[in-house]
Amino acid sequence: MAARDAQAARGFAQHAACLTGGMACFALEDVALEHGCNVVHAAWHLLACAALWQTGELLAMREARHDDVPIVNRGKLATLCPA
Repeated sequence: MAARDAQAARGFAQHAACLTGGMACFALEDVALEHGCNVVHAAWHLLACAALWQTGELLAMREARHDDVPIVNRGKLATLCPA
């Protein structure tokens, strides 16, 4: 159980870092474009994608913690992804 908590804490820290970086890039995009820095737009897109991907991973860890059944074996997803 402690290993799961450490894994969840590490995942949440990565998620929070990507989210914060993405929001910062989004907020600074207009200023950066005025100074000719075009990469900021792509950076906030990539950081937002990473944060969303990590949200799914965190939710999967949270779900698995409750009943120790793999995510693919529950609900409608079981018919799409047979184990």
